[in-house]
Amino acid sequence: MKIKRYCINCKKEITSGSKLGRCKSCAKKYTYKNSKNHPCYKDGKTIKIYNCKSCNKIITWQSAINGSGKCRRCINKEIMNKKENNWMYGRRGKDTPGYWIRGNKCHFWKGGISKLTFIIRHSYKYRQWRDDVFTRDNFICQKCFIKGGYLHSHHIESFSDIISKNNIKTIFEAEQCAELWNINNGITLHKDCHYYLHRKNNASN
Repeated sequence: MKIKRYCINCKKEITSGSKLGRCKSCAKKYTYKNSKNHPCYKDGKTIKIYNCKSCNKIITWQSAINGSGKCRRCINKEIMNKKENNWMYGRRGKDTPGYWIRGNKCHFWKGGISKLTFIIRHSYKYRQWRDDVFTRDNFICQKCFIKGGYLHSHHIESFSDIISKNNIKTIFEAEQCAELWNINNGITLHKDCHYYLHRKNNASN
């Protein structure tokens, strides 16, 4: 036997799938948007519309009340203007003031406890040299000839041998050494191929 259901407001017979136990007309009447507590409530007949403060574009009530009161496009424009007006935006390498405040000139200096090889390998010029090697080889491993993956830049003449041969003691001397940044001394290798090559060289020595 089918169970009959009735609207909780007007007592009209409804189907079992009706929302909140109300008929269609009562459901429209008692929805949250038609209540005075809703931010879009205006006069019971029309819905209040919120506009962007900058371009007057229609935005959601959440952006108007809880957010900045502006559309996404105007917010992105403000972010970009802040970046462009920032004198540090887009600066790289020697253009940044922090480039010259390093070594014993920095207030975090602890007497030179970092290894020289570590400092050189994490410098901007080393990353640039590595990228130039990858670009020249078209990001293809020169041992297995597979493109992409986890790539390393391998020194044909050992990195430590160049440093000892040129008697490099500081990062400034390393940046002035042309032999250290010669891209013809580097080749692109996959991570596994690079480790295999070093194991093979160590075994032969």
